[in-house]
Amino acid sequence: MTQEGDEFLNHLSAFRVQDAFSSMRDKAWEKVSGMGLPQRTDEAFRYVSLRELYAARFDAPQNSVVHKTDIESLILPEAKDSHLVFVDGQFRPDLSDVSGCPDQVVIAPLAQAMRSHGHYLQTHFQRVVKEEKDPLALLNLALHQSGVFVYVPPRVQMDSPLHCLHVITGKQFISARHHIMLGAHSHMKWVTTQHVLQEFPCINLVMDVSLDGGAVAEVYEHLASSDRLWCFHAIRAQIKRDARLKTMDVMDGSKTTRLSMNVQLNGENAEADLNGLWILRNHQSAHAHIGVEHTEPRARSMQKFKGILYDASQSSFEGKIMVRKEAQKTEAYQLNNNLILGKAAIAHSKPNLEIFADDVKASHGATVARPDDAQLFYLESRGIPEEEARQLLMTGFYKEMLDQIPYPRLRDQLIAHSAGFKEEVVRA
Repeated sequence: MTQEGDEFLNHLSAFRVQDAFSSMRDKAWEKVSGMGLPQRTDEAFRYVSLRELYAARFDAPQNSVVHKTDIESLILPEAKDSHLVFVDGQFRPDLSDVSGCPDQVVIAPLAQAMRSHGHYLQTHFQRVVKEEKDPLALLNLALHQSGVFVYVPPRVQMDSPLHCLHVITGKQFISARHHIMLGAHSHMKWVTTQHVLQEFPCINLVMDVSLDGGAVAEVYEHLASSDRLWCFHAIRAQIKRDARLKTMDVMDGSKTTRLSMNVQLNGENAEADLNGLWILRNHQSAHAHIGVEHTEPRARSMQKFKGILYDASQSSFEGKIMVRKEAQKTEAYQLNNNLILGKAAIAHSKPNLEIFADDVKASHGATVARPDDAQLFYLESRGIPEEEARQLLMTGFYKEMLDQIPYPRLRDQLIAHSAGFKEEVVRA
């Protein structure tokens, strides 16, 4: 670890807490200290600039005063009585409202859940400490302020989405944790959004998802809603037989956003449909590091990520599909498309496959392109002005991704934001 990383880790050590997770926290901290924080020489962080983050100094997480009236307008209408609120990494039951959720659903602070589901959580966290390779995800386990545990019992269907709102009030290093467990044949939809009030905080978020047989989880996330923010988000998912996970992550601008996904398909007919979109300007950056592992036969996975880059923004995509020998009849696909609209914008893409089974359908691909001259000419020849033609092409590029979001207000906000870019774009 470099001197900057060592000094930054020492700075963060002041934020360690003692609670019901102390044993796991200490083990996670010990492992992070041994591994060291990520560097540009680490392949998984090759394109992620961390020097400015390591030079920053953050305030300790604090109990900020936030009232329900302050956040009413930030809650999705569909989740007016099914929302969870975090303030500076702290889960706030007093600001949350889950009265619209089925009575059987368990929603509790992680510390409380340790008393009711302690054996399961202890076993899970022991595996995390042993297997997790991402130092930032381990750092979350060591430092998270107050996570939330959500358990949907077998065959329970949640009709309303569970909206998780993160409010960030100051220049803090925030670690928040969500643990979601779905019983057999249950169904839920989850939405994450962020609201940043001050300059240059860092949020380090981890979501653990466990799906029993036949369960269905849909996750829609709007990450890094401020260009004054560092945002690191790790999703770890275990998917059993006949279960399905769908994700849609939208990254529309931050100093640095990194999405790390590790999905294991551990049962026949399990399915993962992973999607992402980033729209970047100025010197913003977004990075997606996606890993899908097939361990059982007849499972399916799809990764589809798109990026639009203005100005001198940068992105990177690294996707990996691992198919174990036992995972015959696997179907696995991966695609990353990038549209370059800035003269100095750069998009890096590295899709790859590692297949040990011999009866598999799999493909991967990537494109990095500027606006298509022929398509522009076609639109302009029919009387559409050049700027409008370019906007139409961009809208067509991202619309299929945002159309997957079933919540009109969130979708419309993202579309309006995407259409509002005024920066100079590359001319043919």
